[in-house]
Amino acid sequence: MRRFGRRLKVEELRGELPIKAFFFDCLRFDAHSIADRPARERSRRLARRCPLRADPRLITFLRADGARLLQSRAGSRS
Repeated sequence: MRRFGRRLKVEELRGELPIKAFFFDCLRFDAHSIADRPARERSRRLARRCPLRADPRLITFLRADGARLLQSRAGSRS
C-alpha cells in the first residue's frame, strides 16, 4: 500500500486507489451508548449523522430476501 503525501498527486491516486466508507450501524450517539437500542432506532440515528450513505438496507426474517439483495448488489458491480 502506498502512502499519500503532499508531494503526490492525490486526485490521481484517488482514481487508482478508490476508498469508500460503509457505515452499517451506530453504537454511540451524542456520547451515549445506544448499542442496546433496537436496530431501527440505531439506523435512524445513523441516517441523521451520515445522510449521504447509499447502502441498501433490508430488514427481513426471510433468508431468501437477503439472498436476493446480495444477488442484486453483486449484479450491480459488474
